Amino acid sequence: MDTEQKSLINFINLHAHKATLHPDRRIHITQYNKDGYPLNTVLEILSIDDIIKTYDTNNKLVHWVIRQMSTYDVTSEVVIGMEYPNKSLLAHVLKIIKDED
Repeated sequence: MDTEQKSLINFINLHAHKATLHPDRRIHITQYNKDGYPLNTVLEILSIDDIIKTYDTNNKLVHWVIRQMSTYDVTSEVVIGMEYPNKSLLAHVLKIIKDED
């Protein structure tokens, strides 16, 4: 899982700016790619219902992502994550720091 965690952190460092605040609970997600992620990677947006319908909710990591999505502050945080080939998920909750004009 260490490789997957490192991949997620690298992905977040490169693509987190694409995740936007939204009043609905959602995750910005992409597919794991062992070869890296191009700059034009598009993030898929999924709701909690989408996660429940698509993934095995008995999987500990999927369950944890659902918990993250259920508890983050939609006014100042986003959830960004990655799907792995075994249909497992990893995600992080990120605080959005707004630029002051």
